[in-house]
Amino acid sequence: MKLQRIAPVAVAALTALLCVSCFELVVSLNPWFDADSAVADPRLAGSWCLDDDESDCSEDERMVFAPGPGESWNVFVQGKLRHRVWLAEIDGVRYLDWMFLCEPSRNTEEDDCKELDFGLGTHLLTQITWQEDDFIEFRLLEEEAFAELLEFRLDPLEYGKTADGLVVMAGSDELHALIAEDGRCHELWTEATLALTRQRGRP
Repeated sequence: MKLQRIAPVAVAALTALLCVSCFELVVSLNPWFDADSAVADPRLAGSWCLDDDESDCSEDERMVFAPGPGESWNVFVQGKLRHRVWLAEIDGVRYLDWMFLCEPSRNTEEDDCKELDFGLGTHLLTQITWQEDDFIEFRLLEEEAFAELLEFRLDPLEYGKTADGLVVMAGSDELHALIAEDGRCHELWTEATLALTRQRGRP
């Protein structure tokens, strides 16, 4: 069932860091899969950038993956915690769940917690299409196709529309089952891909 009104959630981009403002995005209020399904992959540790030309990757764009609670990864930008990420393999396909976090100021200095593009605690799912030690290619959910899936499946899931995409209300168990059933459907994912490249010589 589609919800007509929801609490405002600013859905504009995966922050300036993951420059994806050209996409209408799909986020969830809950993790996209059960945390028990998360798998540890030590290849994620280290410094990554969206730009495959290391000379063009600025400090503002660089993401540092460090082990987090359980099988998760903490992602730092400019030394500040910005995301918690889980990797899972569901029906032979790998996914990354990006949770949007904010590290508040611990003193009188200003922080940007109130200016984040996403609501705190929301989750963005990406499907990994290629992974090597130093390279990860992934796609985002395609907003229109995913909305049709949610609306017309036999057991519709609740979601809300924003100016920039969808916010899905379902619980993690329902989302996990949905991804297991339909995640391989090519039409659910954007044609365009994004890629992370490891920054050698970086922490």
